[in-house]
This record gives sequence, structure tokens and C-alpha cells, in this order.
Amino acid sequence: MKPPTNLLYKVVRAHGNTAEYAPFLAVLMLYLGSRNPAAWVITVMVVATVCRYLFVAGMVFASTIAKTNVVRFVGAMGTYICGVALCVALIRGA
Repeated sequence: MKPPTNLLYKVVRAHGNTAEYAPFLAVLMLYLGSRNPAAWVITVMVVATVCRYLFVAGMVFASTIAKTNVVRFVGAMGTYICGVALCVALIRGA
């Protein structure tokens, strides 16, 4: 097993995590964006995108991925919260 400090290992893990979340968020954003969304939905879309970048930065630029850091935590929690908010917008038809 590669150590969690190896750059290639960190990049592979960041890519794997992004592959899990990006398609789901992309489909939600595409659908909601095609329906003339409210301003708050557009804001959530932008925040979700920023959070995904923060998560990857927190993975790649950290000294190790064995411990959570603030940037990675904010990126992950932001992704979860924005994902739920986009699902609520989808259900409400916003």
C-alpha cells in the first residue's frame, strides 16, 4: 500500500472521490439550470463547484491524507450541504 503522503496516491484518491460526486452534481446542475432557476439555486451551484475544488486542494496539497484538514473538511461538508440543497430544489421544482 502506498503511503498517504505520496503525491500520486493523493491525486488518485482525489480523482476517485471526484468521480463519485461530479456526475451527480453535474446532472442536478444541468437539469436545474435548464429550468430558469431561482437566484439561490444558482448560488448553490457556484458554491458546490467551489467546494469540490476546495476538497481536491485539501487532498492534494496536504502533507498527508491520513488526517483531515480544514480545507478538505470545508470542501466535503460544502459538497454534502449543496448536494442536499440541490435535491431540495429539484423536489420543490425551483
